Amino acid sequence: MLLDTYTLAPTVAALGSEVSRVLIVADVEAEVESASLAQVQHLVLPMAFARRLTGEREPAAIVGALWNDRRATVVVTNGADGVWFRDAASADYQHQPSFAVPVIDTTGCGDVFHGAYAVALARGLGAVERVRFAAAAGAICATGRGGRGRLPTERDIAKLLATRRV
Repeated sequence: MLLDTYTLAPTVAALGSEVSRVLIVADVEAEVESASLAQVQHLVLPMAFARRLTGEREPAAIVGALWNDRRATVVVTNGADGVWFRDAASADYQHQPSFAVPVIDTTGCGDVFHGAYAVALARGLGAVERVRFAAAAGAICATGRGGRGRLPTERDIAKLLATRRV
């Protein structure tokens, strides 16, 4: 289930004791109830908000501060600086560099990243592959104007992933 800031708390409350049976990917960019945030297995945040939320400055410290035993993955996105993440299989955080594309407009890139991450999760991809797939989708979005100017297709993403350009 892909939830944003406004739907997270009410959905977690509605799920009640069943919340542990639902995979939640959270797109959170504003203050949200901490009890609801704690239930999120796949937390994906932009760097600026993650810094405000944790009070930390460095990516490793931010990812570490956001981690809890409920999490499967913590992902912190930072545009051209790439993505920092940790998954349950590793105690260390990893970095996915951004893809080298001609950037026109970054409007909508975060939403595209979140959606692509959820698609990759539903397909059963591992954390590294999920983050890379989502980063490629977000990069493609940046090559168009406006939030809907360049929505990536499966073919677009596969082609960018095949180039191995970062």
